Amino acid sequence: MRLIRFFIISLFIISPLLAQEQQETRPPIHTGKVALELAGSAAGGVAFAFVGIAVAAYTSQTGNSSNGWDNIAYALLGGIIGYPIGCATGASLVGNFGNEQGNFWASLGMSAGGLLLGIGLASIVDSGDVTPYLIGIMPPVGAVLGHNLTRGYDTPPGSALLNLSNGRLYTSAPLFSVQRLPGYAKPALKMRLFDVRF
Repeated sequence: MRLIRFFIISLFIISPLLAQEQQETRPPIHTGKVALELAGSAAGGVAFAFVGIAVAAYTSQTGNSSNGWDNIAYALLGGIIGYPIGCATGASLVGNFGNEQGNFWASLGMSAGGLLLGIGLASIVDSGDVTPYLIGIMPPVGAVLGHNLTRGYDTPPGSALLNLSNGRLYTSAPLFSVQRLPGYAKPALKMRLFDVRF
């Protein structure tokens, strides 16, 4: 029994020295997931734009507006505010699926910057056919770009004794946790021995 304890303790001490590569801080980019983030960002932007239009139209009707143009202006403003917020929310919801975590505020800032860039490009281009596409495409692209520039692992890889990540096997110091199991008086020591990430 002492020999087994000695082997386990020495393995935990030596295993960080045996690691062939340092832990990755950023997950690899997959084009399919980026496409899903773009679709989720666009869908979230449209949904939040409609909510912004409805809220702004309702609040403008309760006020003392002099004509119908005020209602249209408020509805347009609500849509302009809601669209980048929805784009950032959609990109974050889809992008944070799995073991990844991105910064929502960076995604929101890039989405708002994309909206301003789209409006600026639309004013330069002088073509009415391209204007809705520029204003509609740039916020989702900005939201996805902001998410992917700040994303990282939610829990870092390599928290087990043996780790298989992207076809590479390496070792590291395993993650320990002490938990009280139901029905047992003494707490149990849990250790991650093997971790596989694709």
